[in-house]
Amino acid sequence: MTEIKILTAYRSDEFDELLSRCIQSAIKLEVNRILDSPRESTKAFLTRAEVAKELNVSLPTLNAWEKANILIPVRMGTRVRYRAEDIRSAFAKSKK
Repeated sequence: MTEIKILTAYRSDEFDELLSRCIQSAIKLEVNRILDSPRESTKAFLTRAEVAKELNVSLPTLNAWEKANILIPVRMGTRVRYRAEDIRSAFAKSKK
């Protein structure tokens, strides 16, 4: 089997945009896979660690999503929690 290699040159901004779209697409696919899984969480509020594990992301990613208003936590005193429904609805929007 012959392998064909194609080399393409991109400007820095074009490459950044292409990479960003690829990453966003991969994140959406993974989140949709997780949210469409048959198991349902019975907990109304999830810890940062639980959300990070469930979505397979790091804690700094959750911080970035909070700053970008993608996923907003609920503060209970000094504790940070996420509503399970907020997680579903935030990423249900990304399906559209």
